[in-house]
Amino acid sequence: MLIELRDGSRLRTGREALAALMPRHFESEHVVSLDADYIPYPGYRPGTKNDEIHSDPTEQYIFANELDGENDPQRSMTLHAKLRNVAEEGRLWYVLLHTAPTRLSDGFEFREFVYLVAIGKAPGKPIAFGVVTAQVCHNLCD
Repeated sequence: MLIELRDGSRLRTGREALAALMPRHFESEHVVSLDADYIPYPGYRPGTKNDEIHSDPTEQYIFANELDGENDPQRSMTLHAKLRNVAEEGRLWYVLLHTAPTRLSDGFEFREFVYLVAIGKAPGKPIAFGVVTAQVCHNLCD
């Protein structure tokens, strides 16, 4: 994914990262301030407005980490490291966005899909880049 940053944003804050992505809705009861330059992983909290944005690479769920039991987590970890290495200051933002409309299941409102995004800024250029993946929303959609 490539995004032209027309406003000169550096993606220093969560608000700047969301502005680059331009989601229609971002609803989180758990992010204290979008204006922070570091946002910790808010945790997964079903049954709440739980879109996520954070900058903690150890708590992202797009790429494998050393605790994953996948067949080849090393390849995924290597790709994540390469993405971080080309981002300005090694900074990536991790975003989870729920789609509309909601559906009711077991007394909870669920969205059909979630999109997970890792986004960073190209050094010296007005370009943001990253990866996007999607999955069906369920009680472990983090």
